[in-house]
Amino acid sequence: MAAAAMLLIKSEAFADSASYLKYKPVFTIEDSTLGDKLAEFVRLETEDATGSFLPSDSIELINTVIYNADLYDCGTFSKEENAYREYKYLVTENKFAVYDIKDLTQYEGEEYTAKVGDAVFFLNDNKRPLTFGIITGESNGNIVVSCQNYESDSLRFIDIKSANQYNVKIIGIIYPTVEEVIFSYLKENFAYTTVTCCGIISNIYFESYFDSNAFEIGGKGGYGLCQWTDERRTALISWCEENSLDYTHIIPQLEFMKFELKGSEFKPVDSMLRSVSDNADGAYDAAHALCYFYLMPQDYEDVAEDRGEFASDTVYSAFKFC
Repeated sequence: MAAAAMLLIKSEAFADSASYLKYKPVFTIEDSTLGDKLAEFVRLETEDATGSFLPSDSIELINTVIYNADLYDCGTFSKEENAYREYKYLVTENKFAVYDIKDLTQYEGEEYTAKVGDAVFFLNDNKRPLTFGIITGESNGNIVVSCQNYESDSLRFIDIKSANQYNVKIIGIIYPTVEEVIFSYLKENFAYTTVTCCGIISNIYFESYFDSNAFEIGGKGGYGLCQWTDERRTALISWCEENSLDYTHIIPQLEFMKFELKGSEFKPVDSMLRSVSDNADGAYDAAHALCYFYLMPQDYEDVAEDRGEFASDTVYSAFKFC
């Protein structure tokens, strides 16, 4: 099991429509900001970029790093083929707020302080988004964006203060916590009920504290969200490689979990998870079943009771209206 991390209660405003933001997490893990992680991948990809690029390559760049930052398929960004549709998705579907440069506190505005991970869209003369990038830091008090520069057809860093403020829009992105990504993915891709998701969330918290790259304390072999061990750890890696997935990431590990639960050995567990009652007792039963029959940690008989109680008393209380 991974080392313990601080439990924090999350109390920030949520967007109206972003799917993962409809779920209010019980806790979040310190220093797990996915927006920072995304920005770092964008920055590195931009630094390594060479050659000539078309405006559409900014979309390809973002889609690549969305996956690398564990934001794949959770709804922060959409896999669109052009910047205009991506802009509409962020603003219309997810309802993230839009700002001009003059609105930013970094440039003497009063409405918003731009942060690492926010999206910056560059508009053409007709005010239509042509390309976009991600804020990756500040330099000498100016915001720096890693993006595709449509004027020279090359990826590079750009200081947006030097850009025409009327042709730049900043979108304040609300990034999910890791548990929001997991809860949302279980609901939408496993078709599990909220109650069952609570049981799974309880177990993953105690197994790995939501760290998909967690190694078991003492080097006993457990790895990942569910601390797969021995031949199941080998199977995780092999299955992900066969399906061109990175086994260190959240979504591939959840997909492997689905693969196991649909297989003959653990299909009865999946049936149990789908048949629990829709109340706190059901959350207990889901957590207990997953621990006892699927995860099987050391002392799993006692551990299953503890995780069941945590699911019913704590996790379900937070998620029951989702």
